[in-house]
Amino acid sequence: TSFSLLQTVNEAYKVQQLQGDKLSAYESLYHATLGGAKALDLDDKLGNFTVGKEADFVVFNLKATTLQQLRQSRAKSIKDSLFALF
Repeated sequence: TSFSLLQTVNEAYKVQQLQGDKLSAYESLYHATLGGAKALDLDDKLGNFTVGKEADFVVFNLKATTLQQLRQSRAKSIKDSLFALF
């Protein structure tokens, strides 16, 4: 429903919750990167940082907004940081 991978992951998490399942932050990151590339049969070209693949990445400022600063300040792990970002 969106061109934003972050928004799509957010919606996927909600759908999984409504179905009684869990979608971890790590699994979400996989689906938004290499998993998505595999689904599109592009994993030979993008999806991770393997040498020779095309550049397909963004850099996130985890403290870009006041709300993100608050959420990130309470994160105790990378998993928590990813979850707050999504």
